[in-house]
Formats: sequence, C-alpha cells, structure tokens
Amino acid sequence: MKFLLSSVFACLSLLTASVAANEATNESDANNSNTEISHTDGKAKSSNIDTNQTDNSAVKNTTGALPVYDDRQLLRLFDANQHLQKVKEDDCQLLQDIEARATKVDIPTYQFLYGDMLAWGVCVERDVKKGLHYMRLAANQGLPAALEQLGRYYLKGTLVNQNQKKAVPYLRQAAYLGNFAAKVQLANIVLSNENSRAYDYELVYLWLYEIETADQSIRNQVNDLLKKLEKKIPPYIVTQLKQR
Repeated sequence: MKFLLSSVFACLSLLTASVAANEATNESDANNSNTEISHTDGKAKSSNIDTNQTDNSAVKNTTGALPVYDDRQLLRLFDANQHLQKVKEDDCQLLQDIEARATKVDIPTYQFLYGDMLAWGVCVERDVKKGLHYMRLAANQGLPAALEQLGRYYLKGTLVNQNQKKAVPYLRQAAYLGNFAAKVQLANIVLSNENSRAYDYELVYLWLYEIETADQSIRNQVNDLLKKLEKKIPPYIVTQLKQR
C-alpha cells in the first residue's frame, strides 16, 4: 500500500513539474514575441524620425532667405548695367540689407547700388539728391562703376547740369582703374576737343591699347579709336607706346 501511494505521489509530482515547465516556456515565448514587436516598433519610430528630419531639411533649403549680393556679383552687374533690374527681379527683398551696408557699413559697392536705387526710385521713394550723394561716397572710395557713371552723368547732363570739366576727372580716374566705358568716353572727348594736349592723346591711346577682350564688337570699337588717335600722335611715339 505504501508502495502504491508513493508511486501516485511521484506521478503527481512529475505532472506538476511538466505543467510548470510548459507554462514557463509559453511565458518565455510571449516575452520574446513582445520583445521582437517592441524592437520592430522602435525601428519604425526611428525611421519616422529620420524621415521627418529629412523633410525639415528639405523645407529649410527651399524656404531659406535670399542671400545678399557679394562684391564680385555686384561688379559684374554694374559692368552689364543690370544691377537695378536684379533688385527688381528679387522683389526688393534685400532692400534693408542694401541700405544697412550702404549707410552703416559704408561698403562702396552697396553705396553705389543704394544711390542708384534712390536716384531712379527703384524699391524706394525717388530722391535724386540723396542718390547722387551715395554715388559720390562710392566714387570717393575709388569704385570704378561709380566714377564712370558720375562722369557720364556730367558729360551728358543726366540728373545734373551738363559740365564736361567735372566729367573728365571722374572718367580719367575710372579709366585709370581699368573701366572700359570710361576709356572710350575719354577717347571721344580727346578726339573731339581741338585743345587736347599731346599727352592726352598718348595716355588715352595707351589705355585703349592695353585692353584685352574676346568680344569682337569691343575689339572693333577699340581698333577704330586707336586708328583715329594714331593720326594725332607721331609714329615713333605710337611705336614706343606699343612697346610698353
């Protein structure tokens, strides 16, 4: 009898242990499943964050503020006489930056740009006197575009009373600094003036002769002026000028 009871108790113990083991296994599988789901969710969330960051970056790149003009860009625009058109095309968005750089930082390229805007009423209320003031400030700092424009204005009587005597110093300095338009205007002044000195012919000839350009129309214009000047200068002087 004792042997029978012992056997029964042993079987019950084995059965209990088996049930417990099965429950532990099921619980472990459930935990592993939850863990995998959790990891998957984590990856999904991380993916969403990366996507959002990329989207934000794209928005920043496409909605960034309009960059201010650098000096090289402005000089190219001045040479092509497209600076006012550029400001209009940009919907006057840089007006405050232009004004600050002209009036507070005293950058000559911006002084000239702001002065021209004032003189012609581009993005600002027109004020010719104030515009000419800022052009002169830029010219005083040696900006060729400002020097040439003021000389041309005095030569033609644009915005100011026509005065060739005032025009020549501006054009001479601009030409000395390499401004092509100033050189051409000075050459025409010298050629049309019966009282021009030999030195004037020689100086203008030298400036024109030094011009190097791939633009054939400019080359033709320069060659035409050189031929006219050669008629005013002794041949041996022309030879010397070409050898400098």
